[in-house]
Amino acid sequence: MPVSPQEAPNSPPEERIRHGRMRFIAMVIAYTLGNFNDNFNKQAVSLLALTYHHTSLQGWIGIAFTIPFLLFAAPAGWLADRFPRRRVIILAKMLEVVLLGMGGVGIMTLNWSFILIVVFFMAIQATIFGTSLTGSIPDVFPEKEVVHANARLTSATTAGILLGVVAAGLALNFKGMFHGLPQGRLIAASMMIIVSIIGLIASFGAPRCPAGNPKAPFPWAGPIDSIKNLWELRTDRLLIAAILSNAYFWFIAALQVLFINKMGIIQFGLDYAATSYLALAELLGVTLGAIVAGNLVAKDNGLWVTPMAAMGLALFLCLIGISPIFPLHLRLIYVLAMLVCAGVAGGIMMVPLGSFFQTRPLPERRGRVIAVSWFTWSVGIVLGSGLYLPLEKSLESTIVFILMGMFTLPVAMLMSVVFMRRKPMP
Repeated sequence: MPVSPQEAPNSPPEERIRHGRMRFIAMVIAYTLGNFNDNFNKQAVSLLALTYHHTSLQGWIGIAFTIPFLLFAAPAGWLADRFPRRRVIILAKMLEVVLLGMGGVGIMTLNWSFILIVVFFMAIQATIFGTSLTGSIPDVFPEKEVVHANARLTSATTAGILLGVVAAGLALNFKGMFHGLPQGRLIAASMMIIVSIIGLIASFGAPRCPAGNPKAPFPWAGPIDSIKNLWELRTDRLLIAAILSNAYFWFIAALQVLFINKMGIIQFGLDYAATSYLALAELLGVTLGAIVAGNLVAKDNGLWVTPMAAMGLALFLCLIGISPIFPLHLRLIYVLAMLVCAGVAGGIMMVPLGSFFQTRPLPERRGRVIAVSWFTWSVGIVLGSGLYLPLEKSLESTIVFILMGMFTLPVAMLMSVVFMRRKPMP
């Protein structure tokens, strides 16, 4: 296996890229499969909850998967700085195998309390794993290649999310019994365990690098430390603006995912598979948007493209909301097309913002800054998931999409004030 830049410190940039490619492929596989499992599990239990008329449980699942990012973002950043990131990555993947075995039990028994507990601990695992893995990308590539690497990583991991969401619906669509067990749920439980084992094997390819800050003190205050770290970053206005923009994006993303499911099953009367195709359409768009972003921002961090992408997102959210005016035989095609377009806009936003959090801070503070970004977007997801609870009882899903678009437009205008000043470097 090729060595990381730290293992070959005198290598020229071209050789670092070549040496890091195989490491990066292993990281992409591990991260993609982790995203597949996270979203397969969430989508499966969300669809089952809707089927058994627990409509509000979707919101609680979203909250259970997000609160750990708030509570454990600072410790996860500490782990990423205090210990070699490869070691943290592998141990996190081992934990994933155990937790998804428990998740399979939850799907088979439909014990909703147990399901929520597993979702909560899966989020802890994802916080630890994701912070260390994304913090390892600058260990593999020189700074000018980080945006391109993130574009490829975002494309792959979004594809993993996409496949996880769709596969959950397809698996649950299997009818009948197998040795007295529901065949669809048995397939779903088995898939999660198999995929987690493959991801664990891939994680051993992560780069071997020394700890970024072996003397980093443990953040005993947890989320309070995250807030303190965020406050310390206030002097870097561009970084703060990027962090808050990212948090808003994930707030909107959380609401979208929940209302896409409700729109499909409740408002449009679709089955599991067809409802999953709605989420597939948007995630496919995110994958395409990430590829576009990698090409657009070839010369700098690319923050200047994010306001335009946010304006596009606002437009397409509103267009999704007017879908009921179309006849039934055209409505699904129209919604799928608009979801793809909204996903493209989101993908163009994600890549520059994620890259900026990795390249802006010094190496010894990288884990802490990434953890702060994870903390703030987790706040966004919790707010989105919490807002779903009252909105789903009072508004149709398509109305909520219009409201999301209307609120996103002024946010995009504020982003343009800050980010459009940063032009591509010559």
